[in-house]
Amino acid sequence: MNDKEKEIKGAPTPESGEKEAEMALEEFKLMFIEIIENIKQDIVSLESRIYNLEGDEKMERQSIEEIAEWVKSSSAKMLSDGNLHHVIRCLDSIQNWYYDGTKPGGFISAVVQNNFVESCIRADSVNREILYLYAMFLYCELPGDWRSKAKKEFETH
Repeated sequence: MNDKEKEIKGAPTPESGEKEAEMALEEFKLMFIEIIENIKQDIVSLESRIYNLEGDEKMERQSIEEIAEWVKSSSAKMLSDGNLHHVIRCLDSIQNWYYDGTKPGGFISAVVQNNFVESCIRADSVNREILYLYAMFLYCELPGDWRSKAKKEFETH
């Protein structure tokens, strides 16, 4: 093989350049499709948040009686009347914080700040057993902006 043939053998040809361009274009298309899918998921998530912020009927403040019914239907274990009343007052204090701006106690402050460890430490014996109930209440019964409200409120203090 002479020097000229060696140079030609390693040099890109128009055909190999077209193949590389096609492969690069295909990679770009796949990457673009993935980005579009991620954007679609983000839109769905934002639409859900907006729906919660606009507030459907479920997102209105609940009465003590409605909270009691919610707790009874949501709780996996039976609570005594005294413990049920205690939990209802705690859940109502979450509503008081959200809707009225009433400063909550240490346990409820930790709950609305979404601070699991602090919530566990500050919970009394009744609440320690049903922490999941507070998570469900925040997720299902408050408007979707409770996290940003807590973040704004508690970071400035």
